[in-house]
Amino acid sequence: MRSYFAYRLPKASRPKSAVTNADGYEDLNINFRRPGRPGVLDHFGVEVESIHEILDRMDRPFPKVKALRRLINRPFSSITTYDPDGNFFNLSHPDKNNKKDIYT
Repeated sequence: MRSYFAYRLPKASRPKSAVTNADGYEDLNINFRRPGRPGVLDHFGVEVESIHEILDRMDRPFPKVKALRRLINRPFSSITTYDPDGNFFNLSHPDKNNKKDIYT
């Protein structure tokens, strides 16, 4: 798959937690399955123009869904949230200044 999509590997890999590939436009992170978690595609990262607008739009239909501000050491996401089906979403904006490695 890496050769088909021209993905590149990050300089520092995390073999015990995830395998990451990217081509500059799309990133594919394969996180190892934890005990009790199904092996499904359920974690997505999206770059958006306005995180606040997205969170406001989510709040109307899903007021109980919460968002978590990520630590500065995260190379992509500013906010992590989820939907009622259990899918996770990492949200980032174009001017996030701690993007590094394959996320730049």
